[in-house]
Amino acid sequence: MDSITNNVPETIRQEAKARALKIIEANAGCTSYVKAEDLETQSLFIPVVSVIKPTADEFHKFIPTIGILPKVPLMNLIREKAGVNIHRTETSKRSEYIWAGHAFGDKRMPDGTMLADDALYEYDAEKRAELDFLKDSEKPKAEQKYTTAIEKRKHILENCKFGDQKAATGAQLALIHKLAKIPASFKTPEELMKGIIVCRIDRNVNGIMADPNMRDAVIQHALGATVDVFGPKQIQRTVEVESGELLRPVAENGQIPLDTFEDAPAPAPEKTITEKARDMLESYRDKIKASPKATKLLDDLMAKKDATLEEINSAIDRFENWLRKAGTA
Repeated sequence: MDSITNNVPETIRQEAKARALKIIEANAGCTSYVKAEDLETQSLFIPVVSVIKPTADEFHKFIPTIGILPKVPLMNLIREKAGVNIHRTETSKRSEYIWAGHAFGDKRMPDGTMLADDALYEYDAEKRAELDFLKDSEKPKAEQKYTTAIEKRKHILENCKFGDQKAATGAQLALIHKLAKIPASFKTPEELMKGIIVCRIDRNVNGIMADPNMRDAVIQHALGATVDVFGPKQIQRTVEVESGELLRPVAENGQIPLDTFEDAPAPAPEKTITEKARDMLESYRDKIKASPKATKLLDDLMAKKDATLEEINSAIDRFENWLRKAGTA
């Protein structure tokens, strides 16, 4: 069997690429934000293409000179499907009515590297209220809400109550648009209703675990400390080389194990890709124990039975980044 046939990760990568192309071709009416180079991943990673078809209630009403904006739940769905990770968001108050948000995150590239980026957003409660007053004045007098100084002042103060939250959300949404390369707004309802296609890059977990050499490398990487402390495990001979006679297994104390003559146990069922990813996540425990925050994240995810592959991958990326900064990766 040639080396190409034996290259299991590359085979799985090519299959993932073919699936992605079929999804794009089957949804030709959607707006695709996936480029050809996005599907040419390194063999340890695979492209995962998703189609998002929004409904009318997932967008804000049309805003003159701006367009139609997606609501937060839809943006979070785009973030997940496009593989955008938001690691932290910082906010500050610049004046009595102005808050600023600064979001930091990253997205995996086809070669496996993480593209880090950040985005800023400024929320001015006073200007936002003034815009509401101008819109309100264009309505018939019977429908106007802000007709007195007290009502206007009250609206400004109500805007201030959510200033910090608005700044943080705005910065996060700006970062999603930036990393996912999705426009911030749409011009017409028809444009948004036809759907969008995005792509994220996942670890080729099945490929890694299916290839004996790579699987052993991952296990050795995770359990290397055991070999350092106890040395390599000595494998007992089960066949006499010269005579070909089967040898009885002998325990370390010289006694024959009690289960020698029992039926061999049934092989364990093949683990799913998410279960394999959980095993990989658990292997980071000793490496990140110096960080209580990282350890808590690990504990929370391991305790979460329905944790998704995206959540696990995101945590592994964060651990790798932290270890790299700490100089222990």
